[in-house]
Amino acid sequence: MRLDRLPEYFLSAVVTILGLVFALYAGSQIGSGNTRNLMMIGAGCAYILVGLLFKERIWILAFLCWICTGRFLSTPLSLHDAAILLSFSWFLIFKAFKLIKNKPVHGWIDVLVALNLIYVGTMFIRNPTGGLVLDSDIIGGRPYLSVAIAVLAYWVLVRADLSPKLAGRLPYLWFLAFVLPTLFSIISFFVPALVMPLARIYAGIDLVGELNLSADEGSTRLGFLGGIGAYLFLVLACKYRPSTIFNPIYFGRFLLMLLACLMILLSGFRSVMISAGVMLIMAGLYQGRKGELIKLAVIGVPILGLLIAMQGTLLQLPFPVQRSLSFLPGKWDERAVTDAEMSSEWRYEMWRWMWNEEKYLKNWWLGDGFGYSQEVLNQNLAAVARGDYSAVQEGFLITGRVHSGPLSALRFSGYIGFALFLLLSLAITRMAHRMVLRTRGTPYGFAVLVICLPMITFLPFYIFVFGAYEIDLATLIFYVGVLKLLERSFNRYLEEKASEQLENAKEMPELMDARPNLLAR
Repeated sequence: MRLDRLPEYFLSAVVTILGLVFALYAGSQIGSGNTRNLMMIGAGCAYILVGLLFKERIWILAFLCWICTGRFLSTPLSLHDAAILLSFSWFLIFKAFKLIKNKPVHGWIDVLVALNLIYVGTMFIRNPTGGLVLDSDIIGGRPYLSVAIAVLAYWVLVRADLSPKLAGRLPYLWFLAFVLPTLFSIISFFVPALVMPLARIYAGIDLVGELNLSADEGSTRLGFLGGIGAYLFLVLACKYRPSTIFNPIYFGRFLLMLLACLMILLSGFRSVMISAGVMLIMAGLYQGRKGELIKLAVIGVPILGLLIAMQGTLLQLPFPVQRSLSFLPGKWDERAVTDAEMSSEWRYEMWRWMWNEEKYLKNWWLGDGFGYSQEVLNQNLAAVARGDYSAVQEGFLITGRVHSGPLSALRFSGYIGFALFLLLSLAITRMAHRMVLRTRGTPYGFAVLVICLPMITFLPFYIFVFGAYEIDLATLIFYVGVLKLLERSFNRYLEEKASEQLENAKEMPELMDARPNLLAR
């Protein structure tokens, strides 16, 4: 036995003894059928293990799981909520032990966040909302909880650090967040019997597999492929020159681009395809590749035109692909065109009803707050069960999910809340744009471009394509936290580089003075 390794021996002995004690306890609990305490201990051990494993980088779980909004392990919490609460609690512990010493620097954008939060508070005071768990008359208060969770994520992110090395890997790590829901949805599509078992693990999966049983053959949209396809396309557009990802000579990235485009088209969502095109243009402009974009358009538009001309004669594209492209002139399947037109008209009709009917929006200036009557919702669900098609639209109008950013903001927060929301959105766009320009050509450039492009294009899409105030307000608060993280980390990187240059400058005169002596030797 070596005395210098005594601490290691002691730690190994303690871990072994604790492991044996836990194994004996677990065996007795399983033998008696009492597994609840065992599960709680296991959860506690997992909590400690994750915290010790990630340490100050625990914030990355909140960042990566932001899009994972499905319930996790049949608990009331989503994976998104659980990751943020885990990160927040560990950050409190680290801050208490002074392991995290970063103090956030607040600016005007933080003031706008505070104003939006204060206004949301007034919405709740004017329209108190509960939930089904509380058996209250007014339910649908989940957006208030979402905003509160986003504030916790913001609190964590403004105190976190992102190293240059981790920044280079962050876009690839974020891709993993899209894999879990997509994988579960693919399995549910091909094996519908596994939907319920998978939903007990993660409930945020697309149930298109079950819906396909009653749908026309070949007419199902694979909507669950849209998110992962769009993100893969975004990463490629930000990582490589526009001309190379569409060039077969660069086989790897060309193959990934084809896969991304295929997933986007099979999703059947025109908005996703338009978003991908906008991201490609914006990424090319920020990279200074305007000429390449023009060449790409000159070559790509005729190829797309040829493909459309061949449709219906020499080839027959799948239904969701035709639906995605149906806004272009071509010989499309009537079902695809009708389905796309009906989807648009369905939205327009809801917007007309909300604008003209007083029962859906009572207070235009202050909004009606989050929530809706449980009794009215139950009546609507009964009508849907009877097969009343108009009741489906009625349900969306009652809950405020009208597929329109401006109208949803007016429904919940009125003109005042919508104005505050727009100011915060514009501030985020400005800050994201400046971050992209500042970090270009640095180790942070790639990650910042991937993260900030959706922020820069957020407001036009929210107004003209699709938006939901009850979801997007929390998203904006999260965006501010991410931007503050990027800004502080990049500023620290610049300070370290300046310090290194200063040290090198101090050493240079000494080297110059020593040069004659070195030559003499």
